[in-house]
Amino acid sequence: AHGATAIAKHRIAIRSDAAPLAVASAGDGSTPTVRFSELLPNPAGADTEEWVEVENGGDVVAELAAWVIAVRTAAGSDRTYAFPVGTVVPARGFLRVDRATFHLALVNADAVVELRNPSGVVVDSVAYDRALDGMSFTRTTAGAWAWSATPTPGAVNVVTSAAPTTRVGRAAATERTVASSARAGTTVRGVV
Repeated sequence: AHGATAIAKHRIAIRSDAAPLAVASAGDGSTPTVRFSELLPNPAGADTEEWVEVENGGDVVAELAAWVIAVRTAAGSDRTYAFPVGTVVPARGFLRVDRATFHLALVNADAVVELRNPSGVVVDSVAYDRALDGMSFTRTTAGAWAWSATPTPGAVNVVTSAAPTTRVGRAAATERTVASSARAGTTVRGVV
């Protein structure tokens, strides 16, 4: 029986080119990019297989103690999970957090998932209208979000299908509309 910390640590996947250099608090300026990378809100089969992936784009290990994943629904509920002491994301690596670890259900429609620092500030958020069965919601290399038939926990994301209209966000976001070859009229929130 593993505790939440042990499970979270076993779900860390490191890119082959990454080597931890030092440990820094994810909010101290040493780690420029701690953000969501991928979500699996509606897995094929049992909903107990849901997960959220956080990535660290920085060059040092990010300590996530007291950081929070929050799931907000259209009905107004706000459920949260706080990362325990000892939870880290390797430099240029990933942390997959399974539903069994964070004890939150990702809803299948009209949800906002937020990553909050220990001060409660939302540092990243993603919203989706309808979760597609068996598909992950994936941040692309351009920073937009798309549904993918190929979940890639612990690895660089791959988008293998066209995505429906989605909303994505970040703290202190502005809105703009973008068009892509796969879809037009996608509303994106983020630094513009």
